[in-house]
Amino acid sequence: MRDLRYEIVLWREERDRLTLDGLAYACGMHPEHVGRLVDLGLVEPCDRAGDCDLFDVSCVPRVRLIERLRRDTGANLRGLAVILDLLDRTRELQREVDRLRLQR
Repeated sequence: MRDLRYEIVLWREERDRLTLDGLAYACGMHPEHVGRLVDLGLVEPCDRAGDCDLFDVSCVPRVRLIERLRRDTGANLRGLAVILDLLDRTRELQREVDRLRLQR
């Protein structure tokens, strides 16, 4: 029996990035559908490697939220853009309220 050795990573400098195909796979969706979300600006790449868009792993929960909202509300993608914009603004306002409460 041979000994298996695993690299121990104490700290990662680089952030995990996903290609469009990797993001689609992580969300259980077809890459063309995720590409449409990108085209509409619902999900934005954080970097490029050559001609390939790269996405932060934090996009996975956002894409899953988009799909859940689409399924639960029946809204089309343009309607989801409005919903997501309102959710983002609400979160931003809540952070500002929390910050102001701490200043008292």
